[in-house]
Amino acid sequence: MLHNMKEWIKLQGLKVKWRHSNKHNYTTLGQVCDIDKITIGRYTYGKINASTSGCVNEGLDIGSFCSISSSAHFLLSGEHPLHYVSTYPIRQKILHKNLDTLSRGKIIVKDKVAGFPERTIRLAMENGKPSFIG
Repeated sequence: MLHNMKEWIKLQGLKVKWRHSNKHNYTTLGQVCDIDKITIGRYTYGKINASTSGCVNEGLDIGSFCSISSSAHFLLSGEHPLHYVSTYPIRQKILHKNLDTLSRGKIIVKDKVAGFPERTIRLAMENGKPSFIG
């Protein structure tokens, strides 16, 4: 319960910072994440649910005039390396060292895109405009 309360308080602080830096759009933050790795264009609206894990090349760029479903989830990183002895993040979880997770790069959604109902977007992708992702 205490952990949930800490997460809720952290999310409320991030939402204030998010709103301050996103006055040009109508998006809200749906969960705790590194908001410095997310860029949203003008007049885009919806709830941004993004998972970050600290990878250097992770990121999310959403263009202008987009509609984001509240059930969409952007997984910016978290792939496990397959060339290790185990895919379990041993260095991070047990040895408390650098991250074992990987990112394929930024997810880029260009202008005038609608959709993402109940979708998890997890690969580095770039889509054209205008389009619907469903």
